[in-house]
Amino acid sequence: LMILVFIAGCPSKKDIDDDNYYSSIYADQKESVRRCLEEKEGFYCNVAANFFMDRKKFKDEEKIVLVDKDEFLKWIKLGCEYKYSKSCIFLWAAFGPEAIDEIETNIDMSYKYAVKACDLYNESVESKYIRSYDIDNKAAAIDMCLMLSTYFYALGSSKYENPRKAIDLASIACEHGFRGACSKLSLRYKDIGDIELYNAWSEFACIYAVETESCLALVRKHHNEGNKEETDFFLKRLDSTFVGSDFILNYYWAQI
Repeated sequence: LMILVFIAGCPSKKDIDDDNYYSSIYADQKESVRRCLEEKEGFYCNVAANFFMDRKKFKDEEKIVLVDKDEFLKWIKLGCEYKYSKSCIFLWAAFGPEAIDEIETNIDMSYKYAVKACDLYNESVESKYIRSYDIDNKAAAIDMCLMLSTYFYALGSSKYENPRKAIDLASIACEHGFRGACSKLSLRYKDIGDIELYNAWSEFACIYAVETESCLALVRKHHNEGNKEETDFFLKRLDSTFVGSDFILNYYWAQI
């Protein structure tokens, strides 16, 4: 039913072929609109949607402002329906708290689009050649899986709490090399009380994924337990992460 509502609100092919249909607001978007509707390519639906939004600066804060909310939602929803993960991700954010003034917060809708975006990580590319935005689309979907794991499924995170799903989705992101994902995976094991796997994944995240969060946790752990050799080892690993400055390392030491 929802799909029919989205499509019913869009121009027909007859409209597309009629140049009188296009006002100046559509003039530069005709090809994107055509490819969205005729070829069902979500990327181009997303391009069409972007024409109805703007970014404006209020004091030191940049905010998204919708030029036409109904038109924007029409095209961005089609982008998501036609498997462009970034459209789904934008809808996840848009229905979240305090995202866009013109769109009322709806956590259930936000969750729905988060799931849709994550589910797209496993979509095969049907085109004869890999386009740059196909790769980008898959990466964005995996990143959303990690967000879903952290903000919806992790223990105590929301009414959708599901620690096992949180582990599964964090594993996907960790396997694909997303920064911070292996550290988050270790924390999801800690959530369910599996300290052995928490420690194992913390060490993996620090040593092999070179992730600051896990290195810092291990430095704290071994420092508090009086294990000087292990403390020095993980401190060196911490120094090799993307932080890597004396100022930041001193800041971390102050927290131990």
